[in-house]
Amino acid sequence: MIPEVPGWIAPLIRARAALSSASQSGLLSALLTSYASSIARVLSWAIAAAVVYRYQGADELAVLMLLRGMVGLLSYMTAGLTPSLVHALSRPSAVITLNDSDGPLDYEPVTPRQTQPTHDTIFNTALIVVICASGVAAAAAFFYASHLDWFHQIAASQPFSATAQDAYRITLGLAMAVILRSLSEVPAAKLQATGGQTFDNVCQIAAELLFMGRVLVFARHSGADVAVSDAFAMSSIGLVLMRFSALGLYAKFAGFRIDLRVVPYLLAMGAWVTLSQIADWFYAPFNQVLIDRYLDTSMIARYVPAIQIDGAMLLLVSGIAVALLPRAASMFHDANWAALRRDYIYGTAVSLLLLAAGAVVVCLIDGWLFQKWFGNPLVGTQEILPWVMVHTVIGGSASIGRSVLFGMGRMKPYAITAIVGGVSNAVLASIVVTTTDWGLKGIIWVTIFTVFCRCALWLPWYTLRAIRAEARGRSLAPAA
Repeated sequence: MIPEVPGWIAPLIRARAALSSASQSGLLSALLTSYASSIARVLSWAIAAAVVYRYQGADELAVLMLLRGMVGLLSYMTAGLTPSLVHALSRPSAVITLNDSDGPLDYEPVTPRQTQPTHDTIFNTALIVVICASGVAAAAAFFYASHLDWFHQIAASQPFSATAQDAYRITLGLAMAVILRSLSEVPAAKLQATGGQTFDNVCQIAAELLFMGRVLVFARHSGADVAVSDAFAMSSIGLVLMRFSALGLYAKFAGFRIDLRVVPYLLAMGAWVTLSQIADWFYAPFNQVLIDRYLDTSMIARYVPAIQIDGAMLLLVSGIAVALLPRAASMFHDANWAALRRDYIYGTAVSLLLLAAGAVVVCLIDGWLFQKWFGNPLVGTQEILPWVMVHTVIGGSASIGRSVLFGMGRMKPYAITAIVGGVSNAVLASIVVTTTDWGLKGIIWVTIFTVFCRCALWLPWYTLRAIRAEARGRSLAPAA
């Protein structure tokens, strides 16, 4: 006779079973390495910034970070192709059906008049698109590097004058690194879709370790900012080589095939991904513009540390979101709706708990943290930090829904609401700052409101509704 299990033990048994299932499916290793990769990326640049500051000072660090921020715009050249490729290549058979004379169709039955591109054709087509975009990005980088004095007046003003002779080399090194890393996203997407996500994460970790190692070794022998730029470029070369080499372990090529009809299909989804990324500018960056214009520039110094903590907090859930994207795409193509719904609900719940716990800890030690970090307790930042943590918890947990929707190919609805939410935040914050005396807290309250409406109300409703609709064999909207 089987003894009755006490009610309080049942959740523990289910949790153990879920952990065992995740371990057997490879999700656990992908999750752990995704976290390690995210931490390595943040840590590598934290070390690089500290090295430049210690060996050359704040002026040179300002130049390096300014150039890095400007060159970082080149990363948009991939047009969001990575989620599109993961979605496409996760389908067990041919991904999309293309009519010989018409444009891309959305999973229509095959007829003699239609052809189906193979996974290799889709991969190679995406690679050619990114290579062409890389050429355009390289030309833009050379133009920018050759006209730094026109863009930033480097030769005439501080802090640029101290490193003007090295600025050209630093810019090209950073640009080459960004272009190469964007190019490597194509094989990374194929690795994620063919069971090699853990190995791809290991490649990223190895690249970041190479970056950190070169900075620490060579910073003393040459300008630290130049050493950082060279190290970043070298680590990017290593990442490209590792990712393309890894494809031989997880996928087989069937020839170099290009199908131009695949391009609109990939770019249709990728464009929406890019739009959702651009929408992020209407939050913290736009808020800083409002603070500078209508309040007091000194208040930006209160706001920025809180936003930096916001970015660090998102590391708590980034690993879950990254690991869930290819898994969600696979479950979507396998029509495993119950598992997809379960992973979304559990992933969101775990993200909320992690972020909420992290927010409480940060708010309890904020004075000590700021003293160690900046050498000042930053009382003004401590006053707004709890409010910033509210939209951090709400918005960060939405990354799980984003991965699920992207895995299902529903980039368009997510992007539309992202841009609507961003523009709404900009408009409402502008109204509040010009018509009330709420000041900086008013801007943050607006951000909480817009993030709550999009991430806590709309996203769960739409994600669960989309899963139910797919399970019933119908579609709410075009996938892209």
